[in-house]
Amino acid sequence: MNEDGELVGMAIAGDRQATADLIDRHAAGVYAVCLGLVADLDRAQDLSRIRIASTFYGALVKDGRAVMYFGDQVRPGDAGRVLMRWRVGDNDYRVVYGDLQIETVSGPVLLELEASGR
Repeated sequence: MNEDGELVGMAIAGDRQATADLIDRHAAGVYAVCLGLVADLDRAQDLSRIRIASTFYGALVKDGRAVMYFGDQVRPGDAGRVLMRWRVGDNDYRVVYGDLQIETVSGPVLLELEASGR
């Protein structure tokens, strides 16, 4: 498996450093492509974030990680509101909040977060 493939597997499993390494490795290239498409700095940044997130989402789906994305309900900066989550263990989930903070929570805590609209 190539190094990116190994990092993707580690990121899916919840490894923060692997996720950061992947983003660091590819964010500039993705941003450059997006900037070429829209020629606006802010829109290019937004598009590059969306592209990186959608690629990661696809890898989670392919790996069967019970991934859910709530981008239609959660906006950038929404602290405490679940933007995306996926299973990393039998009863543990990795959660990305609208303010892009990340943590691992238990199934019952995830249910509370999602029920409260957070």
